[in-house]
Amino acid sequence: IVYRMDVLSGVTASIRLPKIVNAEVDRLLSEFVESSCLYTSIFDLSDEVTKQSNSERAACVLLELLDRAVRRRVAQAPIPSSNATKGASVAVLFSGGIDSVVLAALSNTHVPKNQPIDLINVSFHVGSSGVRSGPQSPDRLAAKLSYLEMKRRWPERDWRFIAVDVPYEEVLKN
Repeated sequence: IVYRMDVLSGVTASIRLPKIVNAEVDRLLSEFVESSCLYTSIFDLSDEVTKQSNSERAACVLLELLDRAVRRRVAQAPIPSSNATKGASVAVLFSGGIDSVVLAALSNTHVPKNQPIDLINVSFHVGSSGVRSGPQSPDRLAAKLSYLEMKRRWPERDWRFIAVDVPYEEVLKN
């Protein structure tokens, strides 16, 4: 079951997801290893991928399984009723690293094109000590670059970059 809470209203909702048992995973793996990779055009992989070496097949299996997992999470996500999110039913905690970029890109294939996807980047900073903070942190800069790349690659999607700056003092209080 996936749970969701609207932070403004406090209303919670849940969606039951189908259970996949280990035998199902083994069957899926054997099917995918025998099939060709479906994602060569989405991620602009080279023509050499179609030759399907063992490592390339394993990469295709991983990508297919990740895609299925993301689809299960985002395909039936309810659209929030509050105006604060303006129709975004999916948000990705977005560091700009490979993991969050892949999850956002896969979400793009399953979320209706008329709905935005929020990319939330959290940066912690130390007040006036001279340490790089918020907008200048390496993670924030990496996230902005990845965000711009996603806007370039999929311009039909409304990608919304949400920068959250948290003073380190707040972290220490909690």
